[in-house]
Amino acid sequence: MSDSVTRHFCWVLLLYIVLLLVMLQSLLISVLQVFHHERRLSQLDAVNEMPLYPTEQIVWDENIVPGEYYSGSSCLALPKLNLQFLTLHDYLLRNFHLFRLESTCKYKHITTELLVTNY
Repeated sequence: MSDSVTRHFCWVLLLYIVLLLVMLQSLLISVLQVFHHERRLSQLDAVNEMPLYPTEQIVWDENIVPGEYYSGSSCLALPKLNLQFLTLHDYLLRNFHLFRLESTCKYKHITTELLVTNY
């Protein structure tokens, strides 16, 4: 091949790469716009979908429920409030999460006591 044909081929290849990058950029922008405008699950729907009793995954996860050395004297972790006003809905939702954490902790404590005494 001659030098001019090789140079022309490189320019065409570079043009195709730039075209593909522009198409990829427009695709990514449209996908991000769809995710931005997607309807989020409301807090009420999220609470209604939660199980009534704690699942095994929640009970034995040390990141959610404290371990065996938790005495109840310290507070459990709740999501931060940021810089917003605490409405009645926020207050009830935080109390619901706290109640679930405390009841799961008690459930875990009772279950481990039963397993230790029976085995």
